[in-house]
Amino acid sequence: MKYCWSLLAILWVALPLNAQTELQATVRDSSGQKLTGANVIILHAQDSLLADFAISDNQGRVRVENLAAGDYLLRCTFLGYVRPDEIISVAPEDQLLDLGELTMYPDSYFLEVASVSGRRIPIRMRGDTMVYDAASFAVREGAAVEELLRRLPGLSVDAVGRIEYQGRPVREVMIDGQPFFANNPTLLTRELPAMAVDEVAVYDQQSDAEAVSGQSDGQEYLTVDLALTDDFQAEWFGRLRVGIGTDSRFRADGNVFRIGRKNRLGVVVRSNNLNEIDDPLAAFDQFSQFSTGPDNQEAVSGDNRLLGAGWQYGAPLGKYGRYSLSGSLSDRRNELLRDQFEQYQAGFSPDQIQVLDTALQRPFGAAMQFDYRYRRDTSLRWRLELGYRPQRVRNRNYQFTEAG
Repeated sequence: MKYCWSLLAILWVALPLNAQTELQATVRDSSGQKLTGANVIILHAQDSLLADFAISDNQGRVRVENLAAGDYLLRCTFLGYVRPDEIISVAPEDQLLDLGELTMYPDSYFLEVASVSGRRIPIRMRGDTMVYDAASFAVREGAAVEELLRRLPGLSVDAVGRIEYQGRPVREVMIDGQPFFANNPTLLTRELPAMAVDEVAVYDQQSDAEAVSGQSDGQEYLTVDLALTDDFQAEWFGRLRVGIGTDSRFRADGNVFRIGRKNRLGVVVRSNNLNEIDDPLAAFDQFSQFSTGPDNQEAVSGDNRLLGAGWQYGAPLGKYGRYSLSGSLSDRRNELLRDQFEQYQAGFSPDQIQVLDTALQRPFGAAMQFDYRYRRDTSLRWRLELGYRPQRVRNRNYQFTEAG
């Protein structure tokens, strides 16, 4: 009993340490007019990394929930207005902080008394486009774009690489406004290094039919557009990783990219015998039938080996057209093992039957695809897509039954 009371006392003391604070405020201009759509950004005071953000509603109100204790830099942005950054401190015992009115002033107001230095804004709203400054979101060294996307407010990436923005699926990932590995965005987000990205934009892209007719078709086509930094424009970059372990286990993977304003090339290679089948190369394009994800997790048991490669090259064709050539090669050896134990009664003595099933599958697949997009203007657009996929699958099955 003595230990129970001690534990309760420790938990009672620890509860305030995990308390979360709600922050409220109203954004107005110097004349008292409420501002709608102003960005209120909360940065960690120590390193200026983003902690949270909110956008003012039609009454100028903003609310930030679950703010942990600490010191923060409060920053407000609105087109044509400025406001000095402000340090706010959140104590562990605070449950609600009402900052009252956050007054913003016309640009010229501060230009008369002080010079305003340039600064990076973590999040911007440009019309219907949400733009994130990649450098404002810390990721580990060597991280891929997928890890960066997981850190951006409003964006989420699940275990198989599917991207959502505010609960809505993202259908395409582009680079500098142009498609790249368009039929398999997972391959791009998992292979392209996050350090190569300058900005991430999210918007609802018009379909060709909408652009030509000027009428909405009611369908959402959410797109993530990655803007590369100048250091990675038209330069060769990539990585190579090789690992060898016990029992002859190995893993090797690498990629190389060259992404210019016009021509783009990407090559990805994978090989391992670690029973890892959730591989983006397995679904390189729409002509491949090698699916991945949760439905295939049963194939992890046994001895599975993979050798795969994928590539894409894109370039302009004529004044208004652009084409891309892509290909993939996948060679697998999937050995599936299953142990099944059945218990039954014969009279009063139980017996046990062990069933061992072994299935050996050796699929080989290759795919080639040609994609051409012609866009003269908003009144004339068309797209040509051709693909070819040969495939060979060999299966062998064994069964062994033992009665105990």
